[in-house]
Amino acid sequence: MPTPNLQKAIADHLTRWGLRRFDTGAAYDQWQRTTLKPDELTTLLRLSEQRRAPGAGAEDEIAFYDYAATAHILPVLYSQRYDYYVAVGSAVAEWIGPAGSVLDVGCGIGLLTTFYARQFPQCSFVGMDRSPTSIAVAQEKAAALGLTNVRFDCLDVDRASPPGSFADSFDCLIATQA
Repeated sequence: MPTPNLQKAIADHLTRWGLRRFDTGAAYDQWQRTTLKPDELTTLLRLSEQRRAPGAGAEDEIAFYDYAATAHILPVLYSQRYDYYVAVGSAVAEWIGPAGSVLDVGCGIGLLTTFYARQFPQCSFVGMDRSPTSIAVAQEKAAALGLTNVRFDCLDVDRASPPGSFADSFDCLIATQA
């Protein structure tokens, strides 16, 4: 069971990312409609449907996540999963403690990866994702947070394997968002 201190730490971390918690879906929907322009909502819906359509490929998913990672859209879209990030982030953090090195496959924008790196400065972290824009956001955020124990690599593990025994060189593998 995650500790209250860990849950507070992740809530503070999500706030630094600009995410907000809502008690009702209606409150979130209202905030979304007042924060995003109609054409942005239309684009998000189109890209979301496109990535879920029969026959959709990696390019469709990458297009959605690249768009979702833009500075204006990121906090709104990712706030939908605020409670998920608190629950999963704090639960996973409970297991990282003894690890010396951690690989986060499908890290997206690095939201949880940067949280783990902040909580465990003695560990080294690598976040991997196939969205170039998400990786760029993760790199920028890690730099802004002054994190020196994390790096982010753009790699689509469905299309290419990490070099050599790359995954074998980690004490802990995480794939909570893939």
